[in-house]
Amino acid sequence: MKRRKSFILVIVMALMLTCITPIAASATAGPVFPKNLLWNITDIHYYLVGAAIGYDDEVAAASLNWWRPFGPGSNNLNPNTRTYDQTDSAIDYYRYFDAESAVLAYTNFVRNTSSGKILVEPTVSNWSFGRIYLNGATIRDPDSAANAGMSVFHFTQGVIGHEQGHVFALAHNNTNPHTLMCQTAYGRDVYLVQVPDNDAFNLKH
Repeated sequence: MKRRKSFILVIVMALMLTCITPIAASATAGPVFPKNLLWNITDIHYYLVGAAIGYDDEVAAASLNWWRPFGPGSNNLNPNTRTYDQTDSAIDYYRYFDAESAVLAYTNFVRNTSSGKILVEPTVSNWSFGRIYLNGATIRDPDSAANAGMSVFHFTQGVIGHEQGHVFALAHNNTNPHTLMCQTAYGRDVYLVQVPDNDAFNLKH
């Protein structure tokens, strides 16, 4: 009887390890850009330009989700809140309309130079701040949200949080759909920051 109990215990432990291992394997830092945001990560604010104000709630939710000041899984980001002074902004939001495109949003990386502001590639140059462009024709698409298994609000929040990750120097993590930095085209099924996203953030900041 004792031998049988021991055998059952071994089987139960093996099943537990089988379930735990994939979770542990996915909880590694996602890809990052070789270059970085130059703005002080402890003094991050965003600014809504023109019609982008219509996405204030989703931007606020995405920004708050990146802010993790306490305990395990914390980061140095602070405060990641809205400013009404664009000169104090590390992330500027714009809205545009392109119904012919499947793009939901995209990010430009901007470097301040002595001759003005220039766009740079995050693989080549550090950037001073980011500009996030939200496609008003697609970002709140109910079919896209339904396909991802989310509400329209959460889907939009996820898109915005993903773009914020780029400003923070996170690259795409398309091999793991359970991360915020996976693109929607590759089956992203989350709208909140996950452990690999935050670990990648902490690698850069």
